[in-house]
Amino acid sequence: GGTSSSVTNMDTVDMDMLNNFADASGGKAWLITPDTRRNRLQEALDQIAEELRSQYSLGYYPGHDLSVGKWHCIDLTLKNLDYHVRYKKDYLGK
Repeated sequence: GGTSSSVTNMDTVDMDMLNNFADASGGKAWLITPDTRRNRLQEALDQIAEELRSQYSLGYYPGHDLSVGKWHCIDLTLKNLDYHVRYKKDYLGK
């Protein structure tokens, strides 16, 4: 099982919160501390470089009126479950 952390002081990071925020916005979070900085930073930079080489942009025109200023959910389903996609889960119609 995973561990749950909470913010107890200015040096503590709630990775659950950061991961939830990153997931909702289509991003990713890494925990890099002074003790793990050397290895984790290089690992994060390698992952970012790999993802930048294999990213795609998708676009569509929604069937609803965007001028109403409501939040709309996005649900992306892949035919091939071997792939993993990160994407923004919602948008505000303007």
